[in-house]
Amino acid sequence: MSLQHFPTLEIPMLSFFRRLMADDKAATTIEYTLIASLIAVAAITAISTVSGKGL
Repeated sequence: MSLQHFPTLEIPMLSFFRRLMADDKAATTIEYTLIASLIAVAAITAISTVSGKGL
């Protein structure tokens, strides 16, 4: 399916991402979210390795 089948969805999503990328606070929030996600993955991996059990 092409994007032409969803014309009402395409424009709002593009404008949302453009506004998100232009906003400095949003960029900082995304960066902190990525850092927190990496820390969570590292913690889960470490706990799984130490306990010898998988999730």
